[in-house]
This record gives sequence, C-alpha cells and structure tokens, in this order.
Amino acid sequence: MKIKTFLFATMIATTGLYSAGVEAYNYDVDLTQKEDNLRQRNCLALNVYHEAKGESELGQRAVAYVTLNRANDPQYPDDICEVVQQAVTKNGVPIKNKCQFSWYCDGKDDEPTDDKAYAEAVYVASVVINTYGTSFDPTMGAVMYHADSVKPGWRKSFEETTQIENHIFYRKE
Repeated sequence: MKIKTFLFATMIATTGLYSAGVEAYNYDVDLTQKEDNLRQRNCLALNVYHEAKGESELGQRAVAYVTLNRANDPQYPDDICEVVQQAVTKNGVPIKNKCQFSWYCDGKDDEPTDDKAYAEAVYVASVVINTYGTSFDPTMGAVMYHADSVKPGWRKSFEETTQIENHIFYRKE
C-alpha cells in the first residue's frame, strides 16, 4: 500500500478531538486497517523522535517526509514500518549499525525516554501522514539525508536539495 492518506478517525483518536465533542460515526470500520494506521504512525513517530529529537518542527517534518518519500518510491518498501526498519540482516536479524536509520540497529533501547519529545514526534507524524501529497515537502522530494557533521560516500550519487538545521537532504538525480 502506498502511503498517501491516513484515516481522519486516527487523528481524532490521537489528538483527543473526540473527547472535545467531535462525534464520529463509522458503522463499517475495518479494525485491521485502523490498527495498521496506528502502527504506521507509531513507526514514523519513533523515527522522527530518534532522528530529529530536539530539532524544530520543520526539522522533524523533514525527517518524516523523507520516510514517506521512501514509502512512495518503488526502490524502497511501501510500508512506513518496513522503511524505518530496513536493514542488512543475518539470519533475519539486523546487523548492528547496518540500518537505513542508525537508531534502529545501534544496539540501544528504542523506547522513548522523553515523553514531551515523543508527544511532539507523534504530533508531527500524524500531521505529515494526514497532509502528505497535499502540503509542501520541505525536503523537495528527498529520500536520503545525513547529519552535517559527516560526509558519507553515497551523497555523490544523489542531488542535494536543502539543509534543514543539522541535516542535509538528497533526492535521486
């Protein structure tokens, strides 16, 4: 499934709008779809949290956009969680420091420890998923990025699009 939209009901559930008096009726709810949407949102939120914690909302959105740009590119998995968890594996287990997103297989606990930062990441993930394809992509179509403190060899195979805070973004040439 290509990630283009996200159920509005998920946004209601995650933002508390329902409890604020917004009524939602859906008599034909596919719970499997709803659970998958939450799983996808949570994977994106974890990626934003680990890759851009402490950055501005724009910096966090940029990381979220790269993740979704990959999910919509045929060269990458078409599932947000699979994009986030993409890794070189041995016997089905990710090899340490051989993942697309370094936090995923760095050997450290992936559970968020900063509740406020994680709540911000969940918010950013929800907004980007809900507006992807209809709002401005601050990365200009990037599918790769790196911290400005490193110069990976792969960067020469891509076109640099922009720098947002301490990340440099690239798209396919």
